[in-house]
Amino acid sequence: MDRVERYRSTARQALVALLRETGSPRTLHRLRTHLRRLQAYLELAGEVEQARLLSDRVSGLSRLRTLHVFERYLTTIDAPAKDIRPVARCIAKVTRKVTHSHVYEDLIEQLDRLQIRSAAIPPRWMQERLRLSRMQHAEAVRKLIREATAHPRRRCLHALRLRIKSIRYQEEWADSRSGRARDLLRILKHAQTVLGKYEERVQFTKLATKMELRSVCTVDKDRRRARKRARTLPSHLMTIVERLRVKAMQAREDGAMPRRTQRARAYAG
Repeated sequence: MDRVERYRSTARQALVALLRETGSPRTLHRLRTHLRRLQAYLELAGEVEQARLLSDRVSGLSRLRTLHVFERYLTTIDAPAKDIRPVARCIAKVTRKVTHSHVYEDLIEQLDRLQIRSAAIPPRWMQERLRLSRMQHAEAVRKLIREATAHPRRRCLHALRLRIKSIRYQEEWADSRSGRARDLLRILKHAQTVLGKYEERVQFTKLATKMELRSVCTVDKDRRRARKRARTLPSHLMTIVERLRVKAMQAREDGAMPRRTQRARAYAG
């Protein structure tokens, strides 16, 4: 079983667990992560419509995931039980809504219908898709870095995080075939963590304010700290642009070389 099929299999197993009410917040997180990985691969393979449908499904589970993480976060800051109870009630309410809407059953059906042609796609065609994707990602990240450095607004930082997430998942798939992207993956993961924490803290502050929690000041203070880290990050991310461009150029050179030369380089590298 190749990595893409493992993504689908893991996502399906998580869905079955959630349907049996044995799924934990960790199970929901595993489901969303592997669906995003599938989405990134489908985008790379040119299956735009399938990727869009999958993205819509994942987005429909975002509120429940945010509430799960918020509840755990409140325990780490020693929030009073009076703050945690309304969050738990909200989780129960959203969980019932997801269950009654048959979201998990529909997702299983969608995964079963998903046309994944990873084994049938010619390697050279996919290599060219990856090369073009890297060039497009590099240019998009360059522009976002420039904008975020000059005007580090949340909208731009959020767009940068989403782009980095897509790059990371596509590079994870590529790395499973070559094993040469570990340094880039570490940079991408760190950037995704920093930017993701800021976005989380924004959502937490909104929830704490809406629920009138006693911990709202602590939550907002964490949001400001996370914002400061996120705003200083973009100026350090040009390495991502450079690495993607180098990889794209290497792919072009490899595609132009005779197969015997390619095998020699692979053996030597």
